[in-house]
Amino acid sequence: MEETFNTKAIILSRCDFRENDSRIICYSEDRGKIELVARGAKKLKSKSSGHLEPLTLSRLMIIQGKDLNYVGTATGENFYSNIKDNLEKISLASQALVLVEKMTREGETDGHAEIFKLLKDFLDSLESEKKDGANIQSFSQSLAAILGFSEEDFEELRLK
Repeated sequence: MEETFNTKAIILSRCDFRENDSRIICYSEDRGKIELVARGAKKLKSKSSGHLEPLTLSRLMIIQGKDLNYVGTATGENFYSNIKDNLEKISLASQALVLVEKMTREGETDGHAEIFKLLKDFLDSLESEKKDGANIQSFSQSLAAILGFSEEDFEELRLK
């Protein structure tokens, strides 16, 4: 029997999956990193496609399937349009999304609320054009601390 749940998540990445589907990796407020399949997201008439783009804060209804989790519905809350209009900001935001995607694992529950808040606050500061609040070095150090890495361990992992 399939179960559903609702969550708020930041879309980290999206790639093609099967003929008309997309594979979405997001970081949710209450469940951490989640990998999902969005059925029909590549179709031209897909209503949820724009809400599942990277660098979007969305409310998702997730259907837990036997092998995979699926997106039931998606509603974008913040599309971070100021970031997407500026190449320098896109670069900083992309670095943060990649760090979270690579440094976290699906199913880990430790610190997920803190990581979500850290990422959301970083993106919000970039969006509001506060230069002092959007420091990628500070973001990566805070992420390392939440994940329990020392600075040296984190730098070593980042360089790989």
